[in-house]
Amino acid sequence: MRDAVGRLLRELPGSEAAQPVADTLVQYAKTLAQFGAHTDLVGARSAETLVEIALADAVILASRTALLPPPWCEVGAGGASLLVPLALMIPSGAGTLFEPRQKRAAFLRLVLGTFSLHVRLHVDQRRVEPETLGPPQAHTALARAVLAPPAWLALGSQLVGVDDPVVLLTTSPPEALASERVLDQIEYRLPWSRAARCVTWVRAQPTAA
Repeated sequence: MRDAVGRLLRELPGSEAAQPVADTLVQYAKTLAQFGAHTDLVGARSAETLVEIALADAVILASRTALLPPPWCEVGAGGASLLVPLALMIPSGAGTLFEPRQKRAAFLRLVLGTFSLHVRLHVDQRRVEPETLGPPQAHTALARAVLAPPAWLALGSQLVGVDDPVVLLTTSPPEALASERVLDQIEYRLPWSRAARCVTWVRAQPTAA
């Protein structure tokens, strides 16, 4: 696992935030692998695949801390949460992980306790539905493979305030985004699978001119 994490950090652009906590990221990946061996949390069959799933997007996100104002919220955090490695890399990070499934929520609580993140991150075991949302409680909304980009952008915009970022994680740049809503975008490839990835920060609802 250590070799896989080391190569990931060497090959991904902007991995400076991850380097000081590389050993902790290795331990997190090991914990995910051990728990996942019994529950198939992420479906990874090798250390390299697991590291790509668990850490790559978070490392890219952490390279733009100015575009990740806390508190954060992650919808459908699952086994390979974005917020857990982000909080390991960004000491000021805090937020809520929404995960309705029992086994995945149990793993997230285990990890938060193991890595002393429970004071900054909270697991909310429920499904996020647009009709049940109250006032925005976060400044950054994240999700991965939960909804198609237009649907996630609509839901994410309800979770944060005006001008706050909603993060889109896709395989290619999303289409039909107004230029004034795109804050930043990074395209990259995973080191082993060579799969294309794109991270786009989008304004939830730009203020009127």
